[in-house]
Amino acid sequence: MAKNANPKTWNFTGISRATYASNDLDGSGVNIDPIASFTTSANLLVVDVDASASTDPDGTIVSYDWDWGDATANGSGVTAQHTYASAGTYTITLTVTDNGSATNQTTKQVTVSATAPSHQLPLGNFEPAKMPLNLIYPRPDTETQTHARHRLMHSQMIYEIPIGIQGGAWPLHYEIITAPSGSAIGTYNTTTGFDADYGVLTVPAQGSGTYNITVRVTDQEGSSIDAIWSAEGDDSKFTFIDSAFAGTSTGTHDNPLKSTDDWYLGDNSDTTYLNQVVVLKQGSGNYVITGDPASNNNMVLDPTAKTPSLIAYPGDTPVFDCSGCKINTNNLADLTVFGIKFTGARQDVNNAHFIWCKNQTDRFTFWGCEFDNFSKGLVGTDNNCPVFVSARNGIKRYGYFADNTWNNIQNGDSSNGSYCDFYDVSDLLIERNTVSNSESTYGFWFKGTTAFVTVRANTCIDNNDGRQITFGYGNESALLPHDNEACWNQCVIPFADTGQDIILWAMSNGWGGQTYNSYMYRNTFVGGRANNRFPGVENYETDGNVIVNDSLSNWDTTIQTTVNANLTATSSTTDIDANGDLINGWAPNEGTHGYKVAA
Repeated sequence: MAKNANPKTWNFTGISRATYASNDLDGSGVNIDPIASFTTSANLLVVDVDASASTDPDGTIVSYDWDWGDATANGSGVTAQHTYASAGTYTITLTVTDNGSATNQTTKQVTVSATAPSHQLPLGNFEPAKMPLNLIYPRPDTETQTHARHRLMHSQMIYEIPIGIQGGAWPLHYEIITAPSGSAIGTYNTTTGFDADYGVLTVPAQGSGTYNITVRVTDQEGSSIDAIWSAEGDDSKFTFIDSAFAGTSTGTHDNPLKSTDDWYLGDNSDTTYLNQVVVLKQGSGNYVITGDPASNNNMVLDPTAKTPSLIAYPGDTPVFDCSGCKINTNNLADLTVFGIKFTGARQDVNNAHFIWCKNQTDRFTFWGCEFDNFSKGLVGTDNNCPVFVSARNGIKRYGYFADNTWNNIQNGDSSNGSYCDFYDVSDLLIERNTVSNSESTYGFWFKGTTAFVTVRANTCIDNNDGRQITFGYGNESALLPHDNEACWNQCVIPFADTGQDIILWAMSNGWGGQTYNSYMYRNTFVGGRANNRFPGVENYETDGNVIVNDSLSNWDTTIQTTVNANLTATSSTTDIDANGDLINGWAPNEGTHGYKVAA
């Protein structure tokens, strides 16, 4: 994405908006057409449009024409506003013309209403979008493998898929546009709050056939994005494991395998269950996982032999005893781990992990998992953590961690311990996760931070210590860091930890002040110290945070730009409770400051 003069402009074309004196950039003598692109936001009957992302590769755009789709006079300008006479869905057409008279068109649909929808918060109770809506999971069919978990359904098992959308003005509203009969999805309502299955699509068990699915996600400003994919009903693509089963095992739903050994077969290169969706029932006890003796008894999930999909049977929580085995992946795309509890990380290795994603790992999703009872290993100096997404040989895209829990993670005594650690990942969403009874060196650690990372609505308040969120912004980043946000998080550590950063943004100044679009808003950070440093070409944007600690000098307001003022106080305040909720004098600020969503 090219950085524009306006840091709120997002250009996904990858083409610089440079202006050229000539309209013949490639020397061919032919004028290249401009590229029309725009965003919309709606507030009741009023729609705002912004065509700043439109580009012309060999010249300049000289005019913007807006057809509102309601038979009224057209609008003009890079940005424009239009008020519709009545509620409905309208098609807006943008036509751009360059300085060589070439034109290009694009359209978007916008839905307007005379009354606020049920998910709409009052102005001031949400923050305007800092980053554009971006589909993280599931990605479209054209990008994913046919054996990816979300691409397959089973006739005897409900289908559950979390929808991961980055950016936008949160909280988001989810609605089903196309899906099999009986499908449902959780959403947010200003009266009832968040559904228990917020953002999760559930489809009843389906037989063979192809099922097209579209889920529309709309933010608080009326901008929307569609998640569109298809799923094939094919029971032959699934392998089931149930340690409580006593009959003859074939790996089917009714005759499952009895152990993870029956599936893995102690051989990294065995292809018996290549590309199967491996489904584990809770069984009669923990699954003690073992790998290949040739790989130090570790498992290796390789795309040429094993599977990218390990999921729990809906409603069950299978437990992996990892005390003698790591799970390593190797160039594995569409990695999907749903609903599994990992416990007892292997300790006879220098640096412990439950899962270590090696080499290129595009499209990885961890949803509803538990990571429990973890220590650093023998040494603990090299990125020990429950999940490590490593390697610096390429940018890894589209990672999603949602609704997971971390408990008893004890690697704060190591120099490189974290809850999860990411090198060179962009388009990454970490949301709605919970941490308890843990002490970590870096928490959620974006060590090799690149672009488009969102850390949103995570809860770290129950007996935790050490850093909870860390953005690197240093030399570990292969590309210039930009467009990263921490928002709606609730974190509490002891006040006595005045030398410990509850959030650390910018471990170093490796990019020499070039970073941009760094956002912290609507967080509650209590205890330790909130530490932002090394600004980029512009200040950090900080809005509506609650910051309470005895080291407020580290919350450096001289390098911050703020519209919605932050609330700050020392540990002597009586205006918060032990969880950081606003009481007494700060109580009227609930809904406009801090992590809590309120109408």
